[in-house]
Amino acid sequence: MFTCPGCQKYYNLSLRKPLKLPCKEQICLQCYNLQTEQVQNMQIQCPSCMNLSDKNQPINEYRLLIIYFFLIVALILLIYLFGIIQFAAQILIAVVAIYISIQFSFTYVWRKIGKRQKDNSRGINASNNLLLSYVKSIQSDLYIQNNEKYFHLDIQNQSAQEMEHQQILIKKLKSSATNIELLKQEKRQVIGQSKIYQINIVPIKKEPLSLLEVQTREKMNQFSLAKYKAFRRLVNDQLLKIDKDKVHNPKLLPLSVKTKLLYKATRDGYKAYDFHRLCDNQGPTISFILSELGFVFGGYTSLDWKSTQVIQGKKDTHAFLFSLTHQTLHLQRPPIQDHAVMYDQDYLMRFSGDIAIANDCNFINESQCQLGLSYKTQEGHQFGDEQAFNYLAGSQKFRIIEIEVYSAI
Repeated sequence: MFTCPGCQKYYNLSLRKPLKLPCKEQICLQCYNLQTEQVQNMQIQCPSCMNLSDKNQPINEYRLLIIYFFLIVALILLIYLFGIIQFAAQILIAVVAIYISIQFSFTYVWRKIGKRQKDNSRGINASNNLLLSYVKSIQSDLYIQNNEKYFHLDIQNQSAQEMEHQQILIKKLKSSATNIELLKQEKRQVIGQSKIYQINIVPIKKEPLSLLEVQTREKMNQFSLAKYKAFRRLVNDQLLKIDKDKVHNPKLLPLSVKTKLLYKATRDGYKAYDFHRLCDNQGPTISFILSELGFVFGGYTSLDWKSTQVIQGKKDTHAFLFSLTHQTLHLQRPPIQDHAVMYDQDYLMRFSGDIAIANDCNFINESQCQLGLSYKTQEGHQFGDEQAFNYLAGSQKFRIIEIEVYSAI
């Protein structure tokens, strides 16, 4: 309720104000602005229900936190004022009751003067008894009123503690926003997400999901699922274009092969052992990788993968890398070296040092990309630049959401 489903961060009253989309779901101001800056087709995608809405549709502020705090303060004031008014009313009723009882007593006594003394004495006793009953009633009301007052005070104390707790949370959120490294990470993630949003808006005929796809999606949270759906569409598109039984021109990857899925990380595991158990000695393969930042990239080798205790570099004149997020192909830099691919039992796959996917890559932030070491960088970049290191996966070091390896024969 208090976190944006897009960036998974708490709302605040400045950069991340809560907004209500036309689909009635919420999004923070920061995520909304990022989408409006990046999206080119004038549509905004809801991170909760994935619905698309026109960029020009009115968006209202969803002042959830402000209304919440105001309601708490108003409740405290109402309880306090209600307690004072009720207490004063009880006192006033008690005073009026005493006054009426006294007047009644004296009137009754004076009316009986001159009459029988015995009747007069009984009248006074009756008045006194009536007065005592009124006094007891007042005491009972005062006792109840005091208990209610203490109860209201307890509620006020609890509400004050809740407000203090909320203020502490808001301060922590504001302080975390000043972390420069985190902002850089968010910037890179936004670049990847802009590519995902551009892909999401392309009309695609819905096909029934296979059992494997259903099982894969059930394992993912909502934010990873949005990235995986974009990954699925990009990979399926490339598999169709490189199918040797079909003609597709132009195409990004210079292949014409038959493919078969050998390894899928969400199904088979993220350990180097799992990869080599299923991919070693299978001939030419093409690998598709989805980073935690939503970037889709990979590589092709015409050699067998192998698991060796000693790191071995191998020459492969046909090997290349690619980015499906940026739609770019990266061939080897001349002169071609003897380490286009590398065998290492501690890694799933290594394309020189340009792509290195580490063991337990879904948990450990040790997989890395250093584009430009053996493969060409994008025009305007060079090896050693931060832009070149972040180009393929969104960050030099990263974790993995999904890997798919296909035989390519």
